[in-house]
Amino acid sequence: MKQLTFGPIGEIEPNVSPDGRRLVFQYFQKNEPGSTQIWIMEISKGFGSARRLASQLGHAGEMSWSPDSKWISFISWGTKRGRSTGQVYKVNVDTNEIIQITMFPEGMVIGDSTTWSTNGLIGFERDGIIYCVPHAGGEEVQLLDTRTALSNRHLSYLRFSPSGKMLVFSVENAEQDQSSIWLADLKANSVRQLTRLHFDLFPAWIDEGHILFTRQNRNKWSEVEALSLRTGNLDRITSKHVDFTPSTDPSGNMLYFSRKGQVPRELQNADFLVGFHIWSTPITRKLVQ
Repeated sequence: MKQLTFGPIGEIEPNVSPDGRRLVFQYFQKNEPGSTQIWIMEISKGFGSARRLASQLGHAGEMSWSPDSKWISFISWGTKRGRSTGQVYKVNVDTNEIIQITMFPEGMVIGDSTTWSTNGLIGFERDGIIYCVPHAGGEEVQLLDTRTALSNRHLSYLRFSPSGKMLVFSVENAEQDQSSIWLADLKANSVRQLTRLHFDLFPAWIDEGHILFTRQNRNKWSEVEALSLRTGNLDRITSKHVDFTPSTDPSGNMLYFSRKGQVPRELQNADFLVGFHIWSTPITRKLVQ
């Protein structure tokens, strides 16, 4: 197990590029620990190669890689006349060119994630409906209306499967004491609940038949679990730590996640995500059958 990032505040949500060369993540800066930035680094060169992307915008996060490893989709928020508006953008990882994908009217609120499909569509959520938009821009298309199935509960952390035929996401209950992982079959236009009676968050794909997520236990640890969609078998990968936002490399053999470490005394009353840094560890493919 190896720590990969060492920023002064924290880093979460690691995502490896499809070509396996680069790692993008959300970075929290010292002067504004509650505001996220997008940073990228060469995996082979380590944290010394890390640099900021989309620096022209303030808050930027909720990223997803393009299939060719050249672009990253993300959400940024702007405020005018006291009204916040979310828009989907993409940034070129080599030139830092930013292109705005959506042109929503002032006051439009969208979900907390983007997800880029292998067919070039970028997915996002708004008001319980999952939409997609071409990566070059254009009209949004409705993929799935989850409002009835989810009883109008809010979904988050949306992720396309490697084939683009399915989506996973998490759903929190009204009392906010339980969260479950759900699967959407886009061809069948259906959703089903995968986990229940726990606090499960941050789903991600290992491959078309297996997913990752984190589960909070009674001791307040948050541990990474792997789930087989075929058998329903669960395997715990990390334990006795607070681990968030798991993902794998394209081979599915290396796990990346953010782990909470020691927080400096002067920052202990700051944002909750202070002290998180990104780690990696190999995954044994025999874990999940």
